[in-house]
Amino acid sequence: MKSIGRISTRKPFHSFIPNHFPVLCGILFSGIQILTGQSLLDVGDIQVTGVTSDASDSFSFVLWKNISSGTVIRFTDQSFTDAGTSLNGGENDMSVRFDSDLSAGSLIRIEAGGTALTNGGTFVGITTGSLGGIANAGDQVFAYQGAAVGGSGTSFTGRTALYGFNIGSSNWVTSGASSNNSVLPTSLSGINANLDSKNFDNADYTAASTGMTQAAYKAAIVNVDNFTHSDTRFDLRTSGFTITTSLDLIWDANGKTSGTGGAGTWDAITQSRFSNSNADTYLHWVDSNSGNSHTAVFGGTAGIVTVSNGITASGLKFDVDSYTLTGGSIVLMDPITP
Repeated sequence: MKSIGRISTRKPFHSFIPNHFPVLCGILFSGIQILTGQSLLDVGDIQVTGVTSDASDSFSFVLWKNISSGTVIRFTDQSFTDAGTSLNGGENDMSVRFDSDLSAGSLIRIEAGGTALTNGGTFVGITTGSLGGIANAGDQVFAYQGAAVGGSGTSFTGRTALYGFNIGSSNWVTSGASSNNSVLPTSLSGINANLDSKNFDNADYTAASTGMTQAAYKAAIVNVDNFTHSDTRFDLRTSGFTITTSLDLIWDANGKTSGTGGAGTWDAITQSRFSNSNADTYLHWVDSNSGNSHTAVFGGTAGIVTVSNGITASGLKFDVDSYTLTGGSIVLMDPITP
């Protein structure tokens, strides 16, 4: 028997760096061009997927929005001294200008030196400034757009923060920021806008890069359970992401135990309550919307699942009987599957 709480249905949605550095992706950067048609990004349109703070320093990031040639994205390891716009100063700042169009899912790795590529090519980008010297005693990488902050800048006013990545220290701080730790600005406090990678010198996203929706990837990249961590340097990944429009998310009340099911709270915040069908990527529930269709699959040991704050799903699938869904509302885009 399947007992479910309040469910409403509606129609589904229709279908640091020298001036020349190796950028690892599937495009060629060359020449100096006038910056025309620059793509403006918002929070979450880019996510940092890895940082190495042991020599040689490197970092990687993925784009979740198509960008046009001439787009500039800036990076800094400056610390925020409050949750607003105040910076510590005395750090590094760099700008990257893309001289070709890039599609969503493209991943770029930037290194302080070296030209070797695992995907068969060398790509040269145009940079201003440097992000060398990421400290293994604790540091952070912020991506942003707007006027360059500069290494000595102390104000972030007038700029758009895109993502924040904390490396080498245990967490974001709320006060007492220094060059080795930072307050998380309010603009990046959203659920998919930052990652605290815990107290490791090097961290890289090594979970699924195929078979998931864009929204699910975003959720996975802000979950430390999907990262490889080490105090010994290793090379960051270079492969991009293949985006799909639909995905089954498997309920795992205990986290990182794919398919075991069980009783627990179903919300859109708690990490590792769901996994992909390959059981190699863990994430919080991601509400369905246009282009991101997610079906919740309940198997393993049946239990009482309490919905918190409302959920939107493309469908529900029950591989075993006797689950009870209770609490908040569930908006269904598609039918329930026995």
